[in-house]
Amino acid sequence: MNTAPPAYTVKISPSSWEEINQKLEDLIGNNRTLDAVINAAEQLSATEIEILVDGAEDHWPLETEEQIKEYSIGTGKTLSSEEGKARLAEEGNQATQVAREIERAFITLHLRVAEIDNIHRTRFTPDLLRLQQQYHENLRESRNLAVDISILARSKLNNLNLKRFIVSLIVCVDFDDMTIKMCGDDTISINTRKTTIGLFISNVSRFEESAHGIRNRYKNLSHDFSSLVTSFSDWAKDKEGRLTEQIEILQQELEALEKQLAMIQEKLEMYWSRLSDGIQMAANIAMSAPKGALFALIGGLIFATATLSSIAALYVLEMRVELQIHQKTRQKNDLKFQLETIRRARSELKDVSLVRFGTVIQGLSSSWDDLMKDAKIIQEWLEKGADASKRPEYMQMNLNQRVSKFSALAVYLENYARAIV
Repeated sequence: MNTAPPAYTVKISPSSWEEINQKLEDLIGNNRTLDAVINAAEQLSATEIEILVDGAEDHWPLETEEQIKEYSIGTGKTLSSEEGKARLAEEGNQATQVAREIERAFITLHLRVAEIDNIHRTRFTPDLLRLQQQYHENLRESRNLAVDISILARSKLNNLNLKRFIVSLIVCVDFDDMTIKMCGDDTISINTRKTTIGLFISNVSRFEESAHGIRNRYKNLSHDFSSLVTSFSDWAKDKEGRLTEQIEILQQELEALEKQLAMIQEKLEMYWSRLSDGIQMAANIAMSAPKGALFALIGGLIFATATLSSIAALYVLEMRVELQIHQKTRQKNDLKFQLETIRRARSELKDVSLVRFGTVIQGLSSSWDDLMKDAKIIQEWLEKGADASKRPEYMQMNLNQRVSKFSALAVYLENYARAIV
């Protein structure tokens, strides 16, 4: 008998990076907007996404100097667009949310750690409160710096902080819409333009110590918080081990007491069964109210002037064992509560992520650095004679392409600062 050959299966090899790239380009089409690119990429499979990611280093997107130049302009124009500003505003809101989440975490930890200190006579609360205070100071400084940089980036009157605005306004003009345009205006004397940019840099320099100070203080806060997490975790792990051992011992004692109680109750039932035989009322009491039945049993023996030593002893022993079970059960539950409190505190301490807040701090410092860097480049260009054919890159983009990255950044800073009180 002839057997049929096995079915032939076509093995499909995975697509190449180039094929998937072409597929993505086709999905994007001519509508090359940010949303269109993201929507198209979301239509790719997990495998296709992975292939594109793995091949990223071998397919660098910028190959020529012209592409690099166009990329720089495109980045600036994207940030300066209404869509870009809206996204930056949302980023500012998210940064605020990070700050609020950390604050809520500190409050929860304070309550939990204070409870632990009260029970175990430890001293973690003062360190936690000190770090919370450091965080508050860092947060307040970051808000003030955000206000200052946003004012320097674009001096538009708002209700963020009127006093700080007036101080800055004395020597500050809008960097994107006024300072750069004034410095790039060939009809204005070079000396006047030098004075303008010099005044701006002088004003910005006032915040150098603040910007770098915030960054350094965040590093100290992060280091100290990590030290607290480590010391608390070490103590907690040791304490958790000892509490677990105590709970296990109590559990063993409770199991032994439960067995002893069962034995006592078995003997008492035996007595009651024999003594109440034929007495319907006693049987009814025994069924509905065992404790009352035992009480009645002893009362009956007393009335009958019978020997009741064993019954009395069993009755007292039952009460004592039940009391011990109640006390040890409460002790076990208290220890379990302590154990759970410590475990939660240890977990919550580790879950507090100051890294995301650090990203905000780094962004604020970088914003100041970028603002100062571009201002000094313009100053250096003016010092060299202000050759219109060799204008600084950002000035050129600002004047010719309407790129206003600092005005766009101000939206992020204002949204962050507005919600931090």
